[in-house]
Amino acid sequence: MRDALRLLERDGLVALAPNRGAIVPELRAVDILEVYALRASLGTLALQKLMLGDAAPEIRPLERELARLVRAGERRRARDAADADLAYQQSIVDAAGLPRVKAQFERLTWQVRMFLGALDIDVLDNLERVIAEVQALHDAIVAHDVHAAERLWREKFERWITDLVGRLGEDFDHVLWVALTRGAGDPASR
Repeated sequence: MRDALRLLERDGLVALAPNRGAIVPELRAVDILEVYALRASLGTLALQKLMLGDAAPEIRPLERELARLVRAGERRRARDAADADLAYQQSIVDAAGLPRVKAQFERLTWQVRMFLGALDIDVLDNLERVIAEVQALHDAIVAHDVHAAERLWREKFERWITDLVGRLGEDFDHVLWVALTRGAGDPASR
């Protein structure tokens, strides 16, 4: 039990207080922004590696998760859709074959699941958008268009973080988001 609590503490999901036990920390906008910025950056690395060179990337696992997302949308199953969306993202990272990126991305996914649960996110509200985002990203990967894929990936994450932070009643710090995900010197960030 102690080891499990230490792992949760390491991932920022609980705070261990002496003589008080485990406490779930208050969710703040900067926490969400940091986790999504890390996931966006790791995903960008994975996309670059996935589409490195002239060889076409292995897309069957991605196609399976996309089909699962579409089925969940047709059946209006919010939890299945959220799981399929996260699984599609994970499939990209897995296909890149970068073990450290994969491990960190998986750890951050647990935090995303916590955010979605804590904020009571119903994916059905934005299901058509989510499916369209994943389909556009998939099309860019199939076309081997790394620049479009990276842009679509960042835009997808930016829409989610804007929505999540808005649910906290805090302002979305776009300047910080751009600095974390694209860098202040990136011409696309201006």
